[in-house]
Amino acid sequence: MCIRDSLYLAPDQSAFIYAEIQARIIEVATHKHGCCVLQRAMDRADSIRRRSLVAAVVDCTIQLVQDQYGNYVVQYVLDFDSVDLKAEKERISGLLKPHLVNLSRQKFSSNVVEKLLRLDLAGFRSATAKALAEPDTVANLLCHSFANYVVQSCLGSVGESDRRQILAAIRLRASRIRKDDFGAKIFAKLCRSYPYLDDEKSSKQRGRNSMEASFGKFGGSGVKKVENMAGRTTKGQTIPFSESFSGGENGGYPLGLNLGYFPPPSLSQTPSLAAEDVSQGEEHNNVVSGADCQGGRGRHSER
Repeated sequence: MCIRDSLYLAPDQSAFIYAEIQARIIEVATHKHGCCVLQRAMDRADSIRRRSLVAAVVDCTIQLVQDQYGNYVVQYVLDFDSVDLKAEKERISGLLKPHLVNLSRQKFSSNVVEKLLRLDLAGFRSATAKALAEPDTVANLLCHSFANYVVQSCLGSVGESDRRQILAAIRLRASRIRKDDFGAKIFAKLCRSYPYLDDEKSSKQRGRNSMEASFGKFGGSGVKKVENMAGRTTKGQTIPFSESFSGGENGGYPLGLNLGYFPPPSLSQTPSLAAEDVSQGEEHNNVVSGADCQGGRGRHSER
């Protein structure tokens, strides 16, 4: 009979197993199969023995959360719905709060930190938000492969006031975060969820809005875009080219800028050129219609 099966024996027959597990709690909790046995032991034990096992786990919380198997045991304790274990779970939260920044950088302990953020035991959520409101701290965590998940979980679980403080701290170190290859990807992801986080894009949008407002003073209907030389489109309306560039409502210029209209010179303004053109036209007509054509073929005869 294996140890896990022996847990289903009568309480008086399995008492020595619980005592041995409690005495060697770290060795059992950090073992690949021992952590599963410990979890089944907490399930099968009565309330008194369960509290004894949980108390032994809580005493070793700092060491267990950093282990690849021990962190599952701590999370299993946090998932208990029993009201009797509320004090033990709050004690776990209190033990991890002073070390939450360092624990967020580790692969296994960061999972426990995220679970505590969701449960919000003993003010753990507000303590995390206060730590992340420090610009240098949140910048370092965002550029870390594990800690960035803690920052994202915190932003999704805290209240609006704490969220704005964290985002303000991120904006103060935005240029530094963008220079990091990993941090740039996380920052771009956050900007999709919180667009006002990207100060560079926000400034471009403000400049675009300001330009549209300025041009709207001249045209009366905002910026007008010239699509092609045959017409101009403004808010779904096509204005003919003749009106756009020949002294229409906007003075013959696109974009609503009235700079004056200057008509092209006519033939009447250049009499010498007009007379010369007419005389050349008459000589050409005389040559073509003269008696030098043969057989009506339109060819000039040789002189």
